Amino acid sequence: LVAEGLLRAEDRRGTFVAEFRDGVRGAEGLVRGATVGVVGTLHARDEGAGNHRLWGDTITGAIERTVTGEGGRLRFVDRWSEGGELRPLPPILDQFRREGVASVALVGDVEPPSETVPLLRDAGLPFVLVGAGIRAPAANAVLCDGRASGHLAASHLLALGCRKLVFAAPFLADWIEERIEGVRQAVADAGLPASALRLVPREPEPYARLVDRTRQIYRMPGLALGREILAGRGRPAIVTVNDLTAFGILEAARELGKVAGRDFALIGFDDDPRARFEDLSTLRPPLEAMGREAGRLLLAMAGGGGVPAQVHLQPDLLPRGSTRGFVP
Repeated sequence: LVAEGLLRAEDRRGTFVAEFRDGVRGAEGLVRGATVGVVGTLHARDEGAGNHRLWGDTITGAIERTVTGEGGRLRFVDRWSEGGELRPLPPILDQFRREGVASVALVGDVEPPSETVPLLRDAGLPFVLVGAGIRAPAANAVLCDGRASGHLAASHLLALGCRKLVFAAPFLADWIEERIEGVRQAVADAGLPASALRLVPREPEPYARLVDRTRQIYRMPGLALGREILAGRGRPAIVTVNDLTAFGILEAARELGKVAGRDFALIGFDDDPRARFEDLSTLRPPLEAMGREAGRLLLAMAGGGGVPAQVHLQPDLLPRGSTRGFVP
């Protein structure tokens, strides 16, 4: 299959499967000279806006380099206006169609695929979703594998000798549930009972309900969770939904006179720029690789060829002081 060009596999980076038909194509069956569209969310309004920009900029840049490397052109539109209003998707797609855009990537969108995928299909343009925690099995997608992320984070703590884990989740969303599933699987793979994982709070509220009340959806809930988890005498091993929540837990630790890596273990997700300064262990999503895969898929679909593909990429573990050397 590799020799015939139908299958390409990269070590630790998932598998890409594609089938190509007619058209003017370059290396790996990619359409040369195509114009592709990217719809991003760089001006998001919530507390995670910085990560939206980081993810969107890095992924879009990698898409653009892949497309222009094949003689193509990228057309980019931000769904968030500078005034903070979310632009509706159909007019953007209509504009793309008038401009001769051949295929579209939706990068890091704030709406669930159940809402965006029908709009993309109605527009009649081939499309790919790019991000984390996307559950759209019938759509083309390039993802940072949420289950693999959770499994890797938990396995890191278990390898330190931790036998009880805490997952701090201020709210629930698809991408968080995938990470929890990965943590649960790692606990099971280690031969530990399900009770070895404790979810805090026990019943997190849905993301939509929380974000309606406040844009401070990570730090303040993380601070509250940190105060709760670290209040006792134990030495908990904590997995958080992301680095922003972990920063709130670190703030609570400072209030209580506790130090990550000495009194408790803590690991986040996303490798937020601040994580390095906080010496926070985290998992970095393969943003460049996600962009390259999305760019290849966009060019493969530009001539009407290709079949639905799901590309799942694993993050990179970055162990830092918040876990390294921790003794349970």
